[in-house]
Amino acid sequence: MNKLIVDAIKAKKSIEYWYGEGMRKGEPHCYGKGNNGNDLLRIFQTEGVSASGNTKGWKLLKVEEMKNIKISEDSFSGARPAYNPNDPTMQSYYARI
Repeated sequence: MNKLIVDAIKAKKSIEYWYGEGMRKGEPHCYGKGNNGNDLLRIFQTEGVSASGNTKGWKLLKVEEMKNIKISEDSFSGARPAYNPNDPTMQSYYARI
């Protein structure tokens, strides 16, 4: 479990991180254990690169592939539209909005 991600969710703070090809920034919403046993993060990406070309929107990330995670100074007010706090890709939760 990554305490920085838990703290960011509880404080409703954006995080900055390296994933895939480059830096990204987003609003973490749901962090838990996936059905396959991996730690997963459901995040609304607000800035940065994306392999899919969609630089803004919902992403499901493997936490083990995230590097250089930092809590940003930017806050967000709460859940984005279409957020499901009972994310079906996760069997248990460390933190969620």
